[in-house]
Amino acid sequence: VEDDEDNLLAFYTTDNARSYHDRPLSTLGVDRETLPALEMLSTTYPGFVSIDSLPLATIEDRITFVSTLYEKGLVRTEYELEHSDDEGEDEPDSNEDDDDDETGKVISKRRKVQRESSDDDDDDDDEEEEDDDDE
Repeated sequence: VEDDEDNLLAFYTTDNARSYHDRPLSTLGVDRETLPALEMLSTTYPGFVSIDSLPLATIEDRITFVSTLYEKGLVRTEYELEHSDDEGEDEPDSNEDDDDDETGKVISKRRKVQRESSDDDDDDDDEEEEDDDDE
């Protein structure tokens, strides 16, 4: 969807459980330069895509783009991430909103991503509950 300033908005519901639907649609601002990368992820789902193959200008642009999608639950990795918060630096104990500072910190040795399916998440939760019942 385009707004009056020619910006694009992508709507998603990954933070809204299918059984509740109690939250309004979430939005993600998308500029025209990142739209081809978003379309690529969407059309290759459920396959995985290498971050290096995304049609963005620099590797920094690709990592920032994918990190933002990952933090919002819109992509998943093929392999478990090795997450690191600037090792060696002390983190302040404040609760300030540092979303912008966090963008780009999720970096993995295996850089493949997949658009996340809310159906998969719900199925995974059901399987975990069944496993708990078996114990």
